[in-house]
Amino acid sequence: MNTLQIDNALELLENEEYGPAKVALKGILEENPNSLSALLGLGDLFFATSDYENAEKTYKKIIELAADNSDAFFGLGATLRVVERYSEAIDYYEQAFKLEPERTDAYWEVAYSREMVSDLSGAERDYKRCLLNNPNNSMAQHLLAALTGKNTEKAPPRYVSDLFDDYAAVFDAELVDELSYNVPQQIKGEIKNVLFKEKTKQSLLDLGCGTGLVGESLYSLVQEADGVDLSPKMLEVARAKKVYNRLYETDFEEFLFNRDLGKQEYNIVVSGDALVYFGRLDKVFLGVAKRLSRAGWFCFSLEDNKNLDYQLQRSGRYSHSSNYINKTLTASGFVPTIEKSIVPRTDGEDDIIGKLYLCRKH
Repeated sequence: MNTLQIDNALELLENEEYGPAKVALKGILEENPNSLSALLGLGDLFFATSDYENAEKTYKKIIELAADNSDAFFGLGATLRVVERYSEAIDYYEQAFKLEPERTDAYWEVAYSREMVSDLSGAERDYKRCLLNNPNNSMAQHLLAALTGKNTEKAPPRYVSDLFDDYAAVFDAELVDELSYNVPQQIKGEIKNVLFKEKTKQSLLDLGCGTGLVGESLYSLVQEADGVDLSPKMLEVARAKKVYNRLYETDFEEFLFNRDLGKQEYNIVVSGDALVYFGRLDKVFLGVAKRLSRAGWFCFSLEDNKNLDYQLQRSGRYSHSSNYINKTLTASGFVPTIEKSIVPRTDGEDDIIGKLYLCRKH
């Protein structure tokens, strides 16, 4: 087998050139069906492109050929975790760590799997194992805080970008079809009502635009739209929809306080199910006020909290009290206009209890 062929195929895979990489890897496997390097590359490609059924089959084939291949065990554990077969995932992670105990950054993955099967003490132990040697691992940091009830001010940006990069390819289908996500329609209803009274050309800023679901819903109502998100893979999906004039891969606060990014002012700012990754919101609200035109509109959704100003939940998202939101909006220069209870989406069999807010800049 030509090692140059393998190297070239894996380089294509690393550069996310999935079509050519797949062709190259399958070509190698036609000549040598048991090439572990090519099989592992193909399994990783299937995982990266959300083809979890074939990823599982490929990793299992590698394990049949080489029962000491730790990469295949970790890959299979990750695949089963993503498809929510958590007990099976734990079994393969445990075997993987026996083969390669030094891969401590993967402990957050088995920790999350344990948390999903209600092994909370095991989850806490493994999050801490991850952080012992990888203190900056944002997944372990944030999920451990959520598990243990620590109330942080916002999710680490890397946590958010990694989380949504993992789900970008299937995000729309899962959120809309499986979780009954309806925030874009809720926001559209409120914005449409207020825009009937406006005569100016409307410019939109979508904070946490993701794959562009909110942008799609508002496309016919505005003349210009910009989107901001931390996940490059979510932005790739949004870009393909062609509903935004410009897209920015950056943190909300960095964008809002940097007038070199985007337009100087917008008539409308929206944020659908994205501010749930912030606990403290005063800086974001001040930033929105700076980028809104006079009498501009701000519409956003949050998850509801009846007691604390904000609270990091076990889900890794934050909930907020309406009292905190309204006083923070007022202090930031807004006039709260509408606050209504909504069910933004479901979580398993449970409804998420949320609020939709509409306010206007003084």
